Amino acid sequence: MQWESANRLATAVSALGAVAALGIAVWAGLSNARSVPQGTVRVSRTGNAVAAKRGSAVSGLSSRGAAVSIIAEDTGDAEATEGGDATSGIRDVS
Repeated sequence: MQWESANRLATAVSALGAVAALGIAVWAGLSNARSVPQGTVRVSRTGNAVAAKRGSAVSGLSSRGAAVSIIAEDTGDAEATEGGDATSGIRDVS
């Protein structure tokens, strides 16, 4: 009977170890997928941009010929009225 109990305990511990290893592997894969390569600018969740009366607004990033890679995610709405200029995402002003 002792060997049966020991076998059950060993099986349970092995199963828990396998589940933990799988969880760590998934976590590591997701965290690497979210990482940004060096030399990259990331902007996200930037809110809304509103421009009016020939004004200018950017929800995201405005740059002059960036020498790096740019990633824009979940940028807000852009609204322009009365001759304004609004951008959601990336605006190159070179």
